[in-house]
Amino acid sequence: MTQRKPLFRSPLEKATVAAVFGLPPEAVRDDGPVQVVSTGTEQLMVPLRSMDWLRRAVVDVSRYRALQQAAGFFSAHLFVTEGATPEGKTFARHMAISPDLFEDPVTGSATGGMGAYLFRHRLVTEHDFVAEQGHWMGRPGRVAVHVEGTPQDVQWVSVAGTAVVVVRGTLDIPG
Repeated sequence: MTQRKPLFRSPLEKATVAAVFGLPPEAVRDDGPVQVVSTGTEQLMVPLRSMDWLRRAVVDVSRYRALQQAAGFFSAHLFVTEGATPEGKTFARHMAISPDLFEDPVTGSATGGMGAYLFRHRLVTEHDFVAEQGHWMGRPGRVAVHVEGTPQDVQWVSVAGTAVVVVRGTLDIPG
């Protein structure tokens, strides 16, 4: 899936965002801002210092709703720059609140935004890398990410991988 040229919004206060996920401010990295990035859908990008902090993240629904309203994002993508496996460059958790899925095992749209974010802020310097997500949910996912452009001017990002049908159904509309 090739995604649009990313839009990077103004940074958000790290302590405020960390509290939304039950984390202290020191859980958030200092070398990249917390910000909303859109490659088609606005996603809150939250760079964390370690897998341990990522594992501890829990959504405070009332704070999440307030931040979502104020910052104008669809859902939140928390991540680290280490993989769940040796081939992974990143590992993420993607969180939303009802009526969306609470936690998504693999999120292509947010992974693209994360790729653009990481490249822009030089937290990943490669144009191509593997992003991982869902391992802790028992649904491990691997996404190939490609970022085109320079850190100052990311042109587009693409994500690719395989998928498995989890559920199938039909919708009958009376009429």
